[in-house]
Amino acid sequence: MKIRITMKTPDVLQDAIDNAVFITEANQGGDEMSSAEVEHVRSSATLKARKWFKYGEYLTVELDTESGTCVVMPV
Repeated sequence: MKIRITMKTPDVLQDAIDNAVFITEANQGGDEMSSAEVEHVRSSATLKARKWFKYGEYLTVELDTESGTCVVMPV
């Protein structure tokens, strides 16, 4: 059986992107990115995520109980 689940979590995508930027900066040995670089990384990641996240907060997955898989559905 296939079950589609749509989840709505406002801010989770942007929070995850911001966290990834913070971790990236920390791993660079203290070399902070400029605000323009940070904005570019955020915008780029947000644009790429639009393939799966509608309005930046809706995500739909399809659970297949027969094959034991879970797939993120494109918007």
